Amino acid sequence: MITNRLDKKPKHNKLILPGIILACIPAVAVPVTIAFPSTQVYLLYLLPFGILSAVLARIALYQIKRGIGTRQERNLALITYFLGLSPVLYFCGVFTYSLHYP
Repeated sequence: MITNRLDKKPKHNKLILPGIILACIPAVAVPVTIAFPSTQVYLLYLLPFGILSAVLARIALYQIKRGIGTRQERNLALITYFLGLSPVLYFCGVFTYSLHYP
């Protein structure tokens, strides 16, 4: 018999907020780097923040799948995941562009 408690509030996921904060730092730096290409070196220093936030978001997605978190936190975790990977995607784009147009 499946019993579902409706009066029980879902637990909030504790990894979402630190992931969002860590993802916003390089996500703000990517447009600055696009506007001023000479600042690409500084984006390399922010790359670990983005990767760490993507890892936190991935762990949060696994936890939400197991039931620790709400539906809105799943959406925030997905946004955090892609914001965290934005510097990596930028460098992949720059590398591909430099290979195609030397």
